[in-house]
Amino acid sequence: MNPVEAAEPVTTYIFAVDPGIANCGWAILRLQGVDLQLLDSGIITTDKLMLRHLRTAQIVRELGGILRPPVKKVWLAIEDVAWSRNVSSALTTAAVIGAVEAWAVAAGIDCMAFGPTEVKRVVGGSGRSDKARVANGVRRMLSLDGPVDNEHKTDAAAIGITCAVMALGYKLPA
Repeated sequence: MNPVEAAEPVTTYIFAVDPGIANCGWAILRLQGVDLQLLDSGIITTDKLMLRHLRTAQIVRELGGILRPPVKKVWLAIEDVAWSRNVSSALTTAAVIGAVEAWAVAAGIDCMAFGPTEVKRVVGGSGRSDKARVANGVRRMLSLDGPVDNEHKTDAAAIGITCAVMALGYKLPA
């Protein structure tokens, strides 16, 4: 037998984050050869009466409790800021992104950021895909029996799929 054929496929984990200050979605995906699986997902919710820096610190602390390095071959995939008319919201999201990326780098985790249009294009088929189309793409691409039960978890899974495709060379099923 050829030693290359006998080699186990490389397993890579993707820790995907949909960064929001009120509701921060996360998903853990495993890419092993041609198999991409959703292992777990959740939401971190912060109290709107807390100061922004305390809410951001809570998000980082809770994310750190979910994925404890050293996990081999792990990537952080995070959605980049969508600059819109709501500059205050964009700046708050940017603060969450920066804090999460800083945590990941300190933990030795490689980071990739993807814009909302990229995620919609990869998972929904068009950069203008709506939430329902992206959710359907997540369900189909991860071979789930039903939809993910929350839009923040769905968005995090979509960000993870985008990372697998754009950064790790995963080929989407036909």
